[in-house]
Amino acid sequence: MTIDFKMNVAQEPSENAPFFFDDAKTKAESRRALSPFDVVQQWGVEGPLVHEPTGISKLDELTGGGPVYGSRWYWLGAPDAGKTAELVQIADIFARRGVVVGYLAVDEEPTDIATRLAQRAKFTRADCEMRDASILQEMGDALKDLPMRLYGPEWTIEDAAADLDAYAKTLGTSDAPRKVALFIDSVQQVSCVATTMAEREVSPREIVSANVRAIRSVATSYRLIAMATSEMNRAAYRSVEAAEQSNDMAAGKESGAIEFSARVMLSLRSVKGEKDVSAIRIVKNKHGASGDEIHRRIDRRRMTIESTEAPEQPEAEEMRDARGMKNLASDAAKLVALLLEHPEGLGVNRVRAELKVKYGSFSKDRVADAMAKLGAAVVQAKASNGCAAPLSLDGRAVPADVLKLLSAADRAKIAWARPTEGE
Repeated sequence: MTIDFKMNVAQEPSENAPFFFDDAKTKAESRRALSPFDVVQQWGVEGPLVHEPTGISKLDELTGGGPVYGSRWYWLGAPDAGKTAELVQIADIFARRGVVVGYLAVDEEPTDIATRLAQRAKFTRADCEMRDASILQEMGDALKDLPMRLYGPEWTIEDAAADLDAYAKTLGTSDAPRKVALFIDSVQQVSCVATTMAEREVSPREIVSANVRAIRSVATSYRLIAMATSEMNRAAYRSVEAAEQSNDMAAGKESGAIEFSARVMLSLRSVKGEKDVSAIRIVKNKHGASGDEIHRRIDRRRMTIESTEAPEQPEAEEMRDARGMKNLASDAAKLVALLLEHPEGLGVNRVRAELKVKYGSFSKDRVADAMAKLGAAVVQAKASNGCAAPLSLDGRAVPADVLKLLSAADRAKIAWARPTEGE
């Protein structure tokens, strides 16, 4: 018995989407339970799983060879983390390998994607902007053989997939069909048939959930690789501490459907202190282990990305020490500014009181530490009657790191600050 498992895209079951399937009978007829035997039979019809290497060697190794045809990968990341750059590079690699590639771009226009491809073909961004006829001829020659289609926001996920499948059939034969991959940027911004036909306003969460279902449907129906970007929710990237504490599995903006549908899910973050380095974390991996991290360095001029060693980061203790030293220098600068306001000098108790008034809280220990930081710059001479003389400032001895924290006006005064004479 031969079973036809090809699913009609228009009949894709839509869970939790009342704006799409209002007719219960239609919804019921669009689904069918399968037995384990049916699934095994389906494997026979589909043939062996085929992986397509991304060119990121560690990622390919951990996923058994790259994405599988008929599956979905999602790249989650904050703005400017490098999601589009990674997708364009993989799309270019696939196309030059002979895979028929579609790129549905909404976050960036098709012209932006073409510019990135031209940069990867050794042309400059200036070449794409100046558009000299002779350069354009060379650029066209370099890109014309790429089996790639660029789709703008007027295309739905289903329409782009259908067009791409038809285009692939013109390039291949029934005996040697061409492999197909659809890249989507991003799942929050593209549209699908369900949302465009909705009879009421659809929420952002419903849009993402519907788009995720559409991506799964076209990947299954056309046996294509679907690779999409997703924005991270703000809680996942608003600070380094939040990023470390957040659960990457739940970082997809607007909808948890991304987490459940993804065969492989990756999070992409910039590395602190490294402008051109990002870290890919393997959050979910149906083909192997997850949790690994891969560091990538981008050449923005050529739009190429290569794997690199993890940049050395200060140890937590060193970072705490650095923060402590910075806070100490800041306290010392506050003490200097106060003494500059009182060239006649201030008693220790008055110093503590003035700092507390100015800054809300300033303990005895903080004052003592600030004085120790300033060292010889704070002078306290003995009065002739044996009493402690006021504190005064010797501007010549103020440490350089404290000087940098002073206002321009205080730096101008400090050269003239001299300690008061004892009585």
